[in-house]
Amino acid sequence: MLVKKADEEQKGVLDLEQFKKYYQLAIEIEKRDDKIRQALLVFDNGADRGLLNARSLKHALTSIGDKLSADEVCLVLYGRG
Repeated sequence: MLVKKADEEQKGVLDLEQFKKYYQLAIEIEKRDDKIRQALLVFDNGADRGLLNARSLKHALTSIGDKLSADEVCLVLYGRG
């Protein structure tokens, strides 16, 4: 998907400028993913196992910052309202 974004002419190859664009997009995604990973470690109870407790996440989503409604939480957790 990233290569398609960088390959604006849809030739199936990238020149140097297109590769730079691809590389920058990949770095941005990696930084975003790392920020998400760090934020989710809060819910890992210090175990560093990468597990996310749905009950803890639901509590956080409905009580911290921009609070989500019950329907919004269901959409986030289960893909439906």
